[in-house]
Amino acid sequence: LVPGPAWGEDNPVSITSDQMEADDQSKMVTFLGHVVARQKDVVLNCDVMRVYYMREGSNAPAAQPGDPLDAMGGGGASEIERIECDGNVKVTQGEKMALSEKAVFMAKATPRVIILTGEPRIWRNRDYLTGRRITFYLDENRSVVEGGGPGRVNATFYTAPQADGKGPATAPRPNP
Repeated sequence: LVPGPAWGEDNPVSITSDQMEADDQSKMVTFLGHVVARQKDVVLNCDVMRVYYMREGSNAPAAQPGDPLDAMGGGGASEIERIECDGNVKVTQGEKMALSEKAVFMAKATPRVIILTGEPRIWRNRDYLTGRRITFYLDENRSVVEGGGPGRVNATFYTAPQADGKGPATAPRPNP
């Protein structure tokens, strides 16, 4: 659900929330309440978002202790390592929408992945998919849906109408 190109200057992430707490010692920024993150055509909503980052060495002057911009890169270059979302997670991109209670985006993994847990469900147009855990391999344009226990994989797919709009694009199945 997140676009292929890596996060960076050409793909900035814009995040709004009711409150933000930055902890440069832990290399984490927490956004609380009505969180909305945007990058290109992807929008992510949740109750709480924790952004973990890595700090690279830099010749830039260090920010003053307690400066909230220090956690956002003011004391040297920062790079997002992973993002964890909790509560009422909603991810949209074009005609795709995913809902879950938790999401983890592993920005530094190769390939990059986003993992949805807590009753994850996905829609693309009318198609619908659920499972216990859904993993998207972003750089490979593939996904894995895991069931298990009482939470089996459930998928509903609709066929596209023919070019003349009078029925399915595939021939109907004969009666046995």
